[in-house]
Amino acid sequence: GGPGPIDLVPVTGKAGAATQAAGSECAAPLGSATAANPHDTVGTIDLGGGSVQVCTRTDAPETNIPTHVSFDLSLGGVDTGLYAKSHLAYGLNEMRKRIDAMVKAQVMAVTAANPTMAHPVDHPCLLRGDELSFAGASAQVKVKGTGDMDNCLGMMRKLGADCQHLPASDCQAMTSIPTPAFSGKYLAFSYFYDKIGRA
Repeated sequence: GGPGPIDLVPVTGKAGAATQAAGSECAAPLGSATAANPHDTVGTIDLGGGSVQVCTRTDAPETNIPTHVSFDLSLGGVDTGLYAKSHLAYGLNEMRKRIDAMVKAQVMAVTAANPTMAHPVDHPCLLRGDELSFAGASAQVKVKGTGDMDNCLGMMRKLGADCQHLPASDCQAMTSIPTPAFSGKYLAFSYFYDKIGRA
């Protein structure tokens, strides 16, 4: 996560403060992250370009949460547990690269079996009508977007459960880190800043 904390007070309308845990961005508004009612808790999901940060309160004592992603928090006179994890290679840009790598592998497999194939290969995560060109076994092959959300989500879930198309040094599947019990709401932030100027 980034070095600076996020303060959700302008969003939640509740008086509060922010906390920073081990370099991960994590919001903890008073009356929200430390609320007596777990359903009033607010956690954050911050989607960046290279990683995604998840931070929330734990609703109950956890025994399966690794120590490097769990912290003790004292805020507003209330003690509670905190979960904060930055998942590398799961940001917007990195996931796009990994999805493209999955499609490229399909292109290579298809063209190896049929070198003269002329029709495009479908890319479910591209908008319908968009096109890319990937190197096949013997020639460039067009890849066309189908905008198939179900298949695209299936590819993303697969990447969340394994380390394909990742260097061994960066390999830690998202699903390998257990998440805590949580009954509140998440506020999600997405990476748009660097993209706006290019639109």
